[in-house]
Amino acid sequence: AAATTTTTETATDTSEDQTVNDHHHHHHHRDQDQEDASSMVGELSCSEQSSSYREDLISLSSSSLSSESMPELRQRKNLQRLYNIVNEICTSEEKFVATLKLLNESFRQHILANVNQTSGGEQGVTSSSTLTTTATNNIQQQLQPPFDCIGLILKHLPQLQALNESLLDELRQARNQWPSTQKISHVLVKIGPFLKHYSSYIRDFECIQQQFQDNLKKSAQFRDVIKRFERDHSDRCGQLSIQHHLLKPIQRIPQYRLLLQQYLHHLKPDDADYEDTVSALEVVSRVAEHANHSLSEGANFAKLLALQAKIVGGKQRRDLIQPGRLLIREGELLKVCRKQIQPRWFVLLSDSLLYLKQIQSNDILYLKYELPLDDCQVELPAAEEAGSGVVESSSAAGDQDNTGQQQRQQQEEEGRELELNICTTVRSMTLIAKSRQERDDWFEALRSAIENHVAKRRSFRSGAAATANSTDATQQQQQQQQQKQQQILVRTRP
Repeated sequence: AAATTTTTETATDTSEDQTVNDHHHHHHHRDQDQEDASSMVGELSCSEQSSSYREDLISLSSSSLSSESMPELRQRKNLQRLYNIVNEICTSEEKFVATLKLLNESFRQHILANVNQTSGGEQGVTSSSTLTTTATNNIQQQLQPPFDCIGLILKHLPQLQALNESLLDELRQARNQWPSTQKISHVLVKIGPFLKHYSSYIRDFECIQQQFQDNLKKSAQFRDVIKRFERDHSDRCGQLSIQHHLLKPIQRIPQYRLLLQQYLHHLKPDDADYEDTVSALEVVSRVAEHANHSLSEGANFAKLLALQAKIVGGKQRRDLIQPGRLLIREGELLKVCRKQIQPRWFVLLSDSLLYLKQIQSNDILYLKYELPLDDCQVELPAAEEAGSGVVESSSAAGDQDNTGQQQRQQQEEEGRELELNICTTVRSMTLIAKSRQERDDWFEALRSAIENHVAKRRSFRSGAAATANSTDATQQQQQQQQQKQQQILVRTRP
């Protein structure tokens, strides 16, 4: 009986423990849901405190969220993320405008005050009236070498500063109204056509970038003026060089695109700002692509300019800077001459091939020929027939002669693998590269440049012929109308 009682009590205790465990397990899941909701509320509440006015604009207090369901909490959290991006657009614009003021006002005044010199050679201070005039006129006329490169950049800054100050005012207004309207992208859609000013800035900055670096190394006066500005404005420069700040306008367009992409990621197609965000992203992306194109054009212009500075002599020497001309490739190749092989420098342009000779430690190039690509042909040497020139012999002497001949043949074949034949109406030559890969790269670059140039010329001629035919047809129609009018006049005479 005692054993039975003990067994019964044990079963009862086990059943009660299982009931208690189930009860705690149920409460655990309910507590876990409450913790998830509380954590989300807490996260939202923390994000509210990141801005002094955000709590008033978007009410996400714990008391208002505690009674809401998880989908509603997620929706509010998404709104908070959207607003954080809106706030980031505005705050980053504020910093960018401050950088533009630093460059356009403080840096401009510093350059003009320390660079302009009087007729006696002493530095003169520019008056405020002259500074104001220079801000709108061509500042390049106010600066002398080596500071003229800075003028190419400073001339764009007044327009950029005015544009972004206006943009900042509208962004702030849209941010203040966002909790009720949930719209901000229309501001960038409106300002989009004026973002083309960035392309001009980027193109000119790329042109003077190398010159700026060279002036810092070679000109003590240039270096002293730049370093003095960075030291005197260290609080505003943030321990960054002036070149770093000059890069800010180039970086701003990609920043717009990145922020808009993040903003669009959290929008739904039926949201109020969805269509404007898509349109703004398209506008900014087009400007970014155009800026990249301007950047490549600026880099190409700088390369041509540096190349032209190194070229001397030659009856055919002319300005390398031509509309639409691109520098495709340059490098040293060996030219096969009558007596020996000599190193020569070749520059492949989009419309011609420059054949130059290096002199004075390769710092100066002498132009020997400019070979047009109109009638240029590039070929690889034809492979020799396998087994040609091989003489079989069973004698020892014959075997030695055969081995030597095979070695010479192998060396010749290896040398021919590096050759490149170029034929033009001006000059024909055989060139040797340093490796098979370099030879193949030159061959592909030449072949592609010739095809593109010929196709462009053919298209131009077709367009010119079509224009001429259209002009002839128009003139014929006019002549026929004049003849008809004369016939009518003759018939109507009394």
